[in-house]
Amino acid sequence: MKILLTADIHPTMIGGVTTSTYNLYAGLKALGHDVKVLTLSNTKRSSIKGDMHTIGSINASFIYPDVRFIFPFRRGRAVRAIKKWAPDIIHTQTEFFTFTQALGIAAAGNTPMVHTYHTMWGDSRYLNYVKGIFNEKNVAAYVRMRMKNVSTVIVPSEKTKDCLIAYGIKKPIHIIPSGIDLSLFEQGIKAEERSALRAKYGYKDDDIVLLFLGRIGKEKNINEIITYTEQLHETNKKIKLLIAGGGPYLAELQKYIEGSDAREFVRFTGPVPPEHAYKYYAAATIFTTASDSETQGITFIEAMASGLPVLCRYDPVVDNLIIDGETGRTYTGYRMFEEKINRLINDPSHYAAIQCKAKELVKIYSIESFAASAAQLYEEVLGDAEEQV
Repeated sequence: MKILLTADIHPTMIGGVTTSTYNLYAGLKALGHDVKVLTLSNTKRSSIKGDMHTIGSINASFIYPDVRFIFPFRRGRAVRAIKKWAPDIIHTQTEFFTFTQALGIAAAGNTPMVHTYHTMWGDSRYLNYVKGIFNEKNVAAYVRMRMKNVSTVIVPSEKTKDCLIAYGIKKPIHIIPSGIDLSLFEQGIKAEERSALRAKYGYKDDDIVLLFLGRIGKEKNINEIITYTEQLHETNKKIKLLIAGGGPYLAELQKYIEGSDAREFVRFTGPVPPEHAYKYYAAATIFTTASDSETQGITFIEAMASGLPVLCRYDPVVDNLIIDGETGRTYTGYRMFEEKINRLINDPSHYAAIQCKAKELVKIYSIESFAASAAQLYEEVLGDAEEQV
């Protein structure tokens, strides 16, 4: 098949949509498909480099962090090349700028479209970024409008499917979790490198390092992890917190701890290149997150593949992934957080059992499985399209 993936991402963007799109590209190529990607450039220049077609764009972070607008009159070259190539199917990953380009490409070739809905924009914490532009009601209307143009919708979890049903989406909805490169996270690091990375942030080999790794946004509820770690630290000085990643809420979090005792044991890494994320998982003791805005939780899967136990605030998205007491731990308040941290750090057999079961479970989230499921769905969509001709 000739498959076009489109997404409003650019070369410097780090996040779940970027990871999912490029992992899907790699998996489909490995299966022998002819795949191209249409995305945004991080400059005003459009370009074509192998399978990657980028459209010139301009910074629009004043609307939403990392967002770029398509630069007027700069999309022609990349889009014309795609139309000439004539994809069999188009798989859109975002609902805005490249989605519009995908519509034009689809119309030119009478090409069916599949869409993955990655981000729950109707969540109030995302809407805080775009006050005056979107609210929960018009997000639902916008998504309904976009989804009228696709044959079927992919979501990464049951939680996201329920959201789209609540929005009134009538198209078929298929759950296909995004895949990750498990081998990258399974490789680990040497003891010397682990010690050096910990020392970089002022931590010792025997410190208990809680790690949050991901996009630093308000919707991730990182304040809660800081507050809970402060309380734990009062009775166990070895407990520390490393917050890895960049994002729009980073400066506010840094300011937040300046006037508190947390500055003694909380450290920020700033942006972490995706190819180096595995080192931070390998250097930590427990992965912690209070986010309930996830549509899948790719960082949870990365941590589990790394052998790092996950302790997360319970959310329906983790059902069948973080099975409490088996593949990870969940909490709903401080007392549970405290109890489960202490069990993990004081019971080596419990810690090891969770590591083992988690690493076994995440095998279903491989790039190979992800790409095979997507390709099978494309074949079904193309078959349905042929029957309607």
